[in-house]
Amino acid sequence: MRHKIQHLSETEKIIMNFIWKAKRSVTTKELMDQLPEARNWKRNTTITFLSRLKEKGFLTATRISKANHYAACITEAEYLDFETKQFISDIHNGSAFGLVNTLIDNKDLSKEDIELLMKRLEDS
Repeated sequence: MRHKIQHLSETEKIIMNFIWKAKRSVTTKELMDQLPEARNWKRNTTITFLSRLKEKGFLTATRISKANHYAACITEAEYLDFETKQFISDIHNGSAFGLVNTLIDNKDLSKEDIELLMKRLEDS
């Protein structure tokens, strides 16, 4: 059963980004050894974060020998899509036009960005 995607805390995002970039399952030890932020975490803290991510449906855990191997169940693209839709809904009352209009008004779009958007709109 697939979970409804939920918002990630900053720490959960750090862990998920590490796992997404790894493109494979990782152990708690790998995470603590290779993720700079995790070096300051206690082992139990790391395990708690991994358990929360598992409960939220972001990770699966497979026991191999004495270690859990954590793999992503949700792709980075799926999560970014969720966050983008949530942002547009929360900040721009569900209007993608409102978002683009704000970007244009604030001069946050380069000429190249606008050209790419125009091409994308023509192609859809």
